[in-house]
Amino acid sequence: MLPTVSTLLKRARAPASDADRGVPDPQAVPGLTPVLSQPLLRSALAFCLFEVAYFYAYRFGMSFSKASASPFWFPDSVLLCALLLTRPGRWWILVLGILPIRLFSEVAGDIPSWFLLVTFAIDSAKGVLTALALRRFIKNPLRFETMQDFARFCLWAVLLIPAASALAGAAARQALGEPFWPAWEQWFLGDALTHLVVTPAILYWVFGATRKIRVPDAKRWLEGGVLVLGLLVSGYLAFGPSGSGFAEPRFYAPVPFLFWAAIRFGMSGASGAIAIMAVLSVDAALGGRGPFSGDSPAETAEELQQFLLLRAAPLYLVAILIEQGRRVEQQVQQQRDQLAYLSRVASLGELSGSLAHELNQPLTAILNNAQAAQRFLARDNADLNELREILGDIVADDRRAGEIIRGLRQLFKRSPAPQEPLDVNGLVRDSLKLAHGQLVSANVDLRTELADELPAINGDRVQLQQLLLNLINNACNAMSGAEDGDRRLAVRTGFSALEGVRVSVSDRGHGIADDNLPRIFEPFFTTRPEGMGLGLTVCRTIAIAHRGKLWAENNPDQGASFHFILPQSKALAPFQDPDA
Repeated sequence: MLPTVSTLLKRARAPASDADRGVPDPQAVPGLTPVLSQPLLRSALAFCLFEVAYFYAYRFGMSFSKASASPFWFPDSVLLCALLLTRPGRWWILVLGILPIRLFSEVAGDIPSWFLLVTFAIDSAKGVLTALALRRFIKNPLRFETMQDFARFCLWAVLLIPAASALAGAAARQALGEPFWPAWEQWFLGDALTHLVVTPAILYWVFGATRKIRVPDAKRWLEGGVLVLGLLVSGYLAFGPSGSGFAEPRFYAPVPFLFWAAIRFGMSGASGAIAIMAVLSVDAALGGRGPFSGDSPAETAEELQQFLLLRAAPLYLVAILIEQGRRVEQQVQQQRDQLAYLSRVASLGELSGSLAHELNQPLTAILNNAQAAQRFLARDNADLNELREILGDIVADDRRAGEIIRGLRQLFKRSPAPQEPLDVNGLVRDSLKLAHGQLVSANVDLRTELADELPAINGDRVQLQQLLLNLINNACNAMSGAEDGDRRLAVRTGFSALEGVRVSVSDRGHGIADDNLPRIFEPFFTTRPEGMGLGLTVCRTIAIAHRGKLWAENNPDQGASFHFILPQSKALAPFQDPDA
């Protein structure tokens, strides 16, 4: 929003348009504000909000003592966040905008003008240099996505630039009669603490809320409410009216709630929790209550800085590590989904010939029946009953072809289907329909033994079909060298109250070598020259994702069997088709 200020200044210097001279636009919609006024209003509002925020931040920063550095220099956070959101070529607007506040604010009335100008120059240069460094060394300076990003932020915004600017600030304070190194330490800690406590809170709670709004569920709201209540209560106990220092155990009461916020809500929770503790501690410091009672302004500033620094830094480290771990888990899951999709496409490629043959049968039947209907209609005395039977056959064949195509479309979908209650026997039948052409072309004798009244399972239909098709395809390949009479495939289902629903695919092939049996589920391990070695890996991944397990064993007489078990859904009743 703020970057448009410079554009508006350029427009002000440009020749006036017809609209500026009062000439109506023939394409304008009556009753609506002209387009040019909208960016003007947005830019003016954004700049006013920045000025108001900086004004109150400056007043709050000066509320500790006009003669010494503040333990929190809040204006630095406001200026830095605004610079990070604005193009560097337009930073001068923001820098000049804070000059009247620094010179004419009532809280700076008894401070020499030369000192106000010097500190304005120091803070402006500090903000610009910090913004340049963060833009240069952090991919997204508005977020700490990795530990490297947070380390670079601390290096530039919390350590190097504040330490260098504190040298100039301490020199200015020395001119007012203060000792150099105590002034440097107080100046440096005030700058460092504001970027460690206030800046993350602004980035995640002010600007982060407008980037992506996601409404949490009721449990999330309840957990957040309990967390905030716990922080307020524990903070009140820590900074209550009475107190004799930070050594009392009650000052550690907020720690569990701080780590709760970091672990459950990431950097947003950690920065918000630290902000709540900062507000409570600053309020107690300004009022001289609790651990700050009876302390001088310098002692209060030092105690406040140490209290917040020791809690903010480790808390942010925990939050960033947890968020980074979650992102890694999401990336791994995306890679697994991509691998499963590629494996599914490869499996369908192997089944393409048989599927084309399977689809050709209903299409040929439709063509033959349509030609027969044409011949009936060509007769003078067409039998309407026979014609109705022909049309009924056409409709049935069309539905059969449609079912095959719908099954293929489901398997080719890249996005996973939602978890839903599934009938395992129905899932087996649908998968065998897709593999029917391959079984026929491979001269495989199919035998099914499906148990009655199996309980429902919760799962992804497409992924479980992929698992079954991979196992059936592997069984056909294992029996490719067997005699026609020995190519027998058995698919069985069963149920055990202790384990769940069990599906077995058994073949009469050459079996699995003892040396290969422990490795068949490893990625890229295959005994077929044309194989990729991903099918069984994906199968096991799908089984584990459904809280089940998959294993293989050699049959006592001949061939091998693959078994997978899936837990039943919470409802123990047998599956009932909702459409039945």
